[in-house]
Amino acid sequence: MSDLAAPDPLTGYVLRFNPETGRFVGVFTSNLATDCAKHLHRPEGLVFGPDERLYVTAFRGNPPAPNTTDTDKILIFDGTGACVDQIDLDQSNQPRAFAQAILFGPGGFLFVPINNTGEVRRYDVVSGGFDIFATSAHLGEPWYLTFGKTDPATLDYMP
Repeated sequence: MSDLAAPDPLTGYVLRFNPETGRFVGVFTSNLATDCAKHLHRPEGLVFGPDERLYVTAFRGNPPAPNTTDTDKILIFDGTGACVDQIDLDQSNQPRAFAQAILFGPGGFLFVPINNTGEVRRYDVVSGGFDIFATSAHLGEPWYLTFGKTDPATLDYMP
């Protein structure tokens, strides 16, 4: 579960719960870490990938400091909670591109609805490259995705 600590919107946590009991187990990661998790601002969307890593949306600091390199992004965590990589959704000092809900879908691609532009991007998480899957001409403000006819094998991540 992702969580942000009100009233400080720059604080963010990913928490663990026991799926059988529903009891809190502990903090998986937070922006108090020294790795790239320090950018875990306002986390909302999270999904496990076919590579068994956890992908979590993170907003840039708001407002960003002048000449900052902070971006809206997706942070990637291994099973220990270490931040091992990130996918930048925009470039520093350029127009923003932020997402709140993400989903792996057909072909193992990460589908990312960009809330403020109205497009849905399809990311290859190995190369980091993306293409535009759907444009704002078809969508207003995309939020949550589902694939009604997705092959269940593409959503089965555990051996």
